[in-house]
Amino acid sequence: MRQKIIAGLCVLTLVLALAACGQGEARPAETALPSPAPETEEIPVVTPTPEPTPSPVPEPTPEPVLLAIDPQELPESLGEFLCRFNEGYTDRAGGREFDSENVVDVRANLLNQIVCAYPCVDFDRYPVEAPVFHWGDGTSDPMNWAGDAGYYAEFEPDAVRWIAQQVFHLSDADYRAVLDRCLFSGAFYQGENAAGEERFFLLIRTAGAQRSLVHVESAQTDGEHYELVYDYLLWPNQYLGSYAATLERRESDGVPYWSLCRQTAQLPVYEPVDAPELFALLTEPFVLSNGVDSWWTELTVAEDGSFTGSYVDNDPDENGDDYDQVIYYADFTGRFVNPQRINAYTYSIELQDLMYLDYTPDYIIEEDDGWRVLYRYADAVGLEGSSAFYFYAPGAPVYKLPESFVSWYGCTKALSDYDLELPGWGLMNRAEGQGFAS
Repeated sequence: MRQKIIAGLCVLTLVLALAACGQGEARPAETALPSPAPETEEIPVVTPTPEPTPSPVPEPTPEPVLLAIDPQELPESLGEFLCRFNEGYTDRAGGREFDSENVVDVRANLLNQIVCAYPCVDFDRYPVEAPVFHWGDGTSDPMNWAGDAGYYAEFEPDAVRWIAQQVFHLSDADYRAVLDRCLFSGAFYQGENAAGEERFFLLIRTAGAQRSLVHVESAQTDGEHYELVYDYLLWPNQYLGSYAATLERRESDGVPYWSLCRQTAQLPVYEPVDAPELFALLTEPFVLSNGVDSWWTELTVAEDGSFTGSYVDNDPDENGDDYDQVIYYADFTGRFVNPQRINAYTYSIELQDLMYLDYTPDYIIEEDDGWRVLYRYADAVGLEGSSAFYFYAPGAPVYKLPESFVSWYGCTKALSDYDLELPGWGLMNRAEGQGFAS
């Protein structure tokens, strides 16, 4: 049995060996590998970088085209708005400014102006709740400021916020800062009214408003935006300050109102410029007098700046041993040179070559009735003592001119306390303050 097993293993081994040989014969001959190609210079492959797609550039918002207009054409409501704002806001001594940067200054308490006895805005023009005024109606004010009289007002906070942001362009941060300072300084109190509604409460110490005026020097507009340079006056002509302001005309539910974008104090900074055309504008004679026809100095300016003139002083009260009256007189010529414009209505000028003509010693003329008049040559009043003069153009603001000039000017051309503009040309001796009128 053992032998049979061994014989079977031998046969199996033989079969497996023959199978392996058969597989070896069927394998294909190995194929020789191709020889490597000779080395050649490598050609770089450049992949072009795509151009970045440019981001669309937004079209710039066009600036409004503002055209100069006659200040007389401005809406009356614009002046009323500026009056109301300035009546509560203007610092007569310091000339404060208003803009979103300095409005948080405690001295420029805009919130107190919105919620004061005479608000700087007209609540009827805005979609907000108007203040409620308590004039001794028996209602006890929350802080007992006014005692039994109860003179106080209450304001809806959202109305104040709306006006501060929509009319005066305060940012949220500016509004919060101003509100905090108002409350801290005791300008008003914030709390609930009898109905449990949140309100601002303000003690009313004075009622009524100042009488004020706005005198616009220049104006530009595109119909919605307005840029002004104006003077603010207490009625009739007490000058308080000059301002540059930018305003917008807006509407709320069809009701127009004004929005103050910017207001700053306007400082008079001028650089003189040559004004050779000045003399051609001076077509009428200039007269200096005391207003009662007893004396006057008159001169006429030519286009080249030269002038001729005369002076007469008729004094019937001066007499002597051999005369009953004296008349002072002179004829003269001269020249104005170096005209320079120093602001919108003022020109500086120099006087040269003043010369008196036909000088004659004293002489007496006896009239038919025996009245003896002494004629005596004299210097012309208004031309002596200075070579520096000013010309003031028609329309110059009277309240900004020297008081001495205005007083003299009014002796020749009538000026009332209500006149804000010079009706004609003026000439002033800068050393003496004497004013000629044309």
